[in-house]
Amino acid sequence: MASVEGMKLGFKGLINENDVSLFFKKNTCINRKDINDADILVMIRPHNFLSQKIVEAGKETGCFVIFFMDDDMFDLPSDLHSIPWRIRALRKNLSMSDIILTPNPYICQKYKEKTCQKRGVTIDTPVSEEDINKIPDKRQQNNIVKLVYAASGHHSMSINKYILPILEQLNNKYKDKVSMTFIGVKPEFDLKKFDFPVQYIKAMTLEEYRKWMNSQEYDIGFAPLDDTPFNNKKYFNKFFEYTLAGVVGIYSLCKPYTFVIENEINGFLADNTENDWLRKTVLAIDNNSLRRKCVFNAKMQLSNQFSEGAIRDTIKKELPELAQKKICKGNCKYIILPHIIYKIDLILELFYLFFFYLKKVGLNKTLKKIINHIETVRNYRVRKEKIYK
Repeated sequence: MASVEGMKLGFKGLINENDVSLFFKKNTCINRKDINDADILVMIRPHNFLSQKIVEAGKETGCFVIFFMDDDMFDLPSDLHSIPWRIRALRKNLSMSDIILTPNPYICQKYKEKTCQKRGVTIDTPVSEEDINKIPDKRQQNNIVKLVYAASGHHSMSINKYILPILEQLNNKYKDKVSMTFIGVKPEFDLKKFDFPVQYIKAMTLEEYRKWMNSQEYDIGFAPLDDTPFNNKKYFNKFFEYTLAGVVGIYSLCKPYTFVIENEINGFLADNTENDWLRKTVLAIDNNSLRRKCVFNAKMQLSNQFSEGAIRDTIKKELPELAQKKICKGNCKYIILPHIIYKIDLILELFYLFFFYLKKVGLNKTLKKIINHIETVRNYRVRKEKIYK
């Protein structure tokens, strides 16, 4: 997941490798030695049986356990699957963890009392000085204003609801002046129906995605989001990713974007209506100087508010345990059985998900979801292998 990759990059920027050894591993790759050697155990969205057993083993050896969650996974909307045994494992892991770590203050306040120490720490995404310096400086307006929407596959409904109506309107006025790119989320309509170029790019690793975005000189990025209690507890990752690519974002006028975006200062905020989304898009297309001003202000905000130094100071103050060794309580009794049970769970989840989506969207759309998921996973693995060879 992009959130996991982002957390990996963020922690590497925050940790002094002379003081702390940092290891990122899939739960299926963790063994007894890993747990015995660890002082701190950070569990990222630990919603499965195997993660629960890892936490139990970590507690046995005296690890300080941190529960990380960037979405309210206990309160999922009805259109997202909520697998019962995942929620049970998530709840158990939260109760065994010493603290909750999250980028969203609402999640922190809502769930910190469920932890062992009844503590929570809110942490923003750190941005390195190197990444800030790489932000493209678009001094001249391109002949074509390049629009982009990057998201994971389950955001396809946002395309039909927010972006497709905009593109249909732009087709009449800007047919020779704009282009549109979808990254990671595949439109269900024919891309050739428009007079201007529209393309779809398959999902990438976060590292490759950032390189791609920096190389393409996109101008405007879409970030629509329904104003719901679940979405309000999300994080504003789009603000970071678009700004790092020198792209001005058009964001829904709702939390979490209202935490960080000031309209026409560091981005655009649009009411979730077709007219306002179109109005803000046209304003951004027609006003190159305003786009440049917003990107400049957003870049300064990253440098001042989200620098590695600023976030590191917060971590040192709020989470001093990251620099402390554990007092060992015992050896890990971790065995292979939890791995076997976890694999069985994964098979059961496939059946659960199939019938969940079959009931929600019907057979044809369920089969499309399966095919798209297989293609995304295969493409992601191929890309990742190329990067890390």
